[in-house]
Amino acid sequence: MAIVAPFFQYFHWYGFILGLSVVLGTGLLQKKAGQLGYSTAAIDRLLVWVIIGGMVGARFWHFLTDFPLYQHDLLGIFKIWNGGLSILGAVMGGSLTAAAVIRWQQSREKSTAAKIQLVEVLDLAVFGLPLAQALGRLGNYVNQELYGLPTTLPWAITIDPAHRLAGYQAWATYHPLFAYEMVALCLFGGWAWWWAARPVVSTKWLTGDVGSGRWFSVYLIYYSGLRFGLDFLRLDTTTLPGLNLGINQVVLLIIFFSAMLFLYQKRKQEHA
Repeated sequence: MAIVAPFFQYFHWYGFILGLSVVLGTGLLQKKAGQLGYSTAAIDRLLVWVIIGGMVGARFWHFLTDFPLYQHDLLGIFKIWNGGLSILGAVMGGSLTAAAVIRWQQSREKSTAAKIQLVEVLDLAVFGLPLAQALGRLGNYVNQELYGLPTTLPWAITIDPAHRLAGYQAWATYHPLFAYEMVALCLFGGWAWWWAARPVVSTKWLTGDVGSGRWFSVYLIYYSGLRFGLDFLRLDTTTLPGLNLGINQVVLLIIFFSAMLFLYQKRKQEHA
């Protein structure tokens, strides 16, 4: 017991759940890559860097959008076990890292990974990322850091006084935002695998083949629309002056319409 006690003193469920989500997401991505005949060894080498870039991006974006939380404690940015990893930052950081690594690998003539294109990696991510995000949201529940407006609905969650935001100490129950997003992401992740298993003729109009970029665009449209709506229930949103929108919501709108434009242009090219 003398050994076990110190272990649990430094054990953080948030980090454990986050680690499981990474394993789940990368495992599903690799499974789909293997089904489609991609080099799993090349995917493995790339994923190491993507995970690192995603973690850095997740924390950096959280720091930018929630700077008031750290302006008097800059070292707090390194305390990731307390939560504060942005999904938007993770996707942006991981995507930029993948682009940089692939570009570097393609400059090496003998690299087998040179055959992998960024658009292929992004499409493959759709088969693992949503379900990994869903699992990762359990970490937000453990840390009591992602909840919405006060509510008395039957499925409301209780937040301990120590985790309630200023001005809301009198309220005990709140919207379980983590659960709303978790359910929606599970539905999308399940749909992606089901849709990919359908005959090509019936699926091509929406997603096309993996590697077309349309799979990732559909994911971006779905998730950005979902998050944009759910963020209206958040209490910790940093809003822009003159707008009733948070910084993340503005970025989500840009992502949403950019992905829609990409799909529109793709469809025009295919029917030209």
